Amino acid sequence: MLQPVEDRLIPEVGYHIRPPEQGRGYATEAARACVAWVFANTSFDIVCSLVSPENAPSRAVATKVHSAMREFTWTKHSKEMCLYWTERPGSAV
Repeated sequence: MLQPVEDRLIPEVGYHIRPPEQGRGYATEAARACVAWVFANTSFDIVCSLVSPENAPSRAVATKVHSAMREFTWTKHSKEMCLYWTERPGSAV
């Protein structure tokens, strides 16, 4: 899904895993595959995940998948969020 982040649209990787299946690495594996797909099949140089600061399980997945993180105020919902992102290797984002 494309998300408005700081005046540009960035593809976001999100994940929802049924509670009985959580903690088995499925979200991490799927999110990594989605990031790789974006870089292999689109011209986007960055992929993100937007996570509420209090959502510890999703933050743990995003930490494994993405290379950077910072908190910011997301204007779409006017609330603090954690922005995790990965840049295309070799890009000058």
